[in-house]
Amino acid sequence: QKTAYEIYQCDWSSDVCSSDLLDIRGLSFFNAFEAALKEFRGIRKNGTLELILDRKKNFIEAFENWAKRKGYRISDMDDDNRMIRLFIKK
Repeated sequence: QKTAYEIYQCDWSSDVCSSDLLDIRGLSFFNAFEAALKEFRGIRKNGTLELILDRKKNFIEAFENWAKRKGYRISDMDDDNRMIRLFIKK
């Protein structure tokens, strides 16, 4: 599995790469998942969606399982005690 940094790296001159940030802290699971799915549909091939998740809510495993079932690459960064950054690459 690649690190979050490796997944996040991108050739910004390429039209097949994009990266978006979505902060879903404070949302219910259903609303967070719906917002993430909507945002992910707009991600181009090889693009990355960065999700900001509330560490207190247990959404991380559900997003990781969804991404794995779809065949997407995932990585997370635990760089803050209040949030988790989860990267999902298409």
